[in-house]
Amino acid sequence: MYSNKFIISFILSWFIFMSPLQSQVGIKGGPALSDIIFEIEGQIPYLGYGTNSLSHKLPYLTYQFGIFKTYQITDKIGFQPEILYVKKGLNYSTEFIYDDIKYFVKIHYLEIPMLVKYDFTKEPKNHFAFLIGPYFSYTIDNIRYINTENQVQKEKMSNIKKLDWGLAASISYDFTIQQNKFIVDFRTTYGLADMMELAEGYIKEYYGPNKERSRNVNIALTFGYLLNFGEKR
Repeated sequence: MYSNKFIISFILSWFIFMSPLQSQVGIKGGPALSDIIFEIEGQIPYLGYGTNSLSHKLPYLTYQFGIFKTYQITDKIGFQPEILYVKKGLNYSTEFIYDDIKYFVKIHYLEIPMLVKYDFTKEPKNHFAFLIGPYFSYTIDNIRYINTENQVQKEKMSNIKKLDWGLAASISYDFTIQQNKFIVDFRTTYGLADMMELAEGYIKEYYGPNKERSRNVNIALTFGYLLNFGEKR
């Protein structure tokens, strides 16, 4: 099964990133803020009854990096697929009177956004652009990290789903410095699929809702450099 996934991923990557069409190749990376939205019944159905006393105050500081390729379709419209290594998760660290608890869920994804890019001007050197489109993620690894009174517990979560997908949108600024092309991109992604199963041992309330939700939310500020492979000068 894994060999088939590898072959399919390789073929798709070859068509997307090795196409002979006129395009620009770039690398990018930067910090991000991540969270998981638990709707209807909160975090207990997914993280377990032990999280009932934990409060949610801050997002989880993470990162992402990868490569992208932009195909120019018209003067203002392009298509930009990307392959990114993205770290997502949540931060439920809580301060109590006598001790503090550090609680993190850390999830590593291979993420493929497929974005339509609209350039606001035809100026090739310095311009703003808007990007929007779906993303698809495959879970590489995950860990739940708990630190209570310097007692560290690390465990793999069995209820994280392998696949996630959603919508990505961003505003980017392309600029040139001494013939070197750079991009600053501010992006937000919102998951449209439940990315977790219910925790083992969780019992639904008899009069409770019939469906809970767990959605990835991410905000990233990345900095990119265009390598310009295949671009006509």
